[in-house]
Amino acid sequence: MRANEAAQTAAAERRQAAEAKHAEAREEKIRDLVIEAAEAEIEDVGAMDELCEALEERLDLDDAYCDRARRPLREIVERLCGDLALSPDWRRWEDEGEGWASADPCARPRCSPFNHPSAKPLMAGAGSTFAAHAPSQRLQGGHDLE
Repeated sequence: MRANEAAQTAAAERRQAAEAKHAEAREEKIRDLVIEAAEAEIEDVGAMDELCEALEERLDLDDAYCDRARRPLREIVERLCGDLALSPDWRRWEDEGEGWASADPCARPRCSPFNHPSAKPLMAGAGSTFAAHAPSQRLQGGHDLE
């Protein structure tokens, strides 16, 4: 009898751990999608920081989001975007039910300082700063790569 109870307890613990892992992944997906929408609209780093704080505040304190684990992903993301005054282009995401595909993971947010040309090109010819600091390119035996 005790072996059966122990097996049931272990199964319940595994189920709870799996549910917690799923809830954590869903939370991360919600944050990622809202931040992705914000990055497409916000150019100022300070404004982006404020939005991230407001997002966390909504998720932690707003009763409207206490049911986010049971509601459809798109519904929660749309509600958050509305509350945070974001108006994303919903066509950016392919509607695959709960598994929305995010946009290009290598795309820069609008607030990235790298969206503007560099003040000083580093790779403009053999005499550039980059070329001057490049490591020697020799093969074993002392032969140059070029």
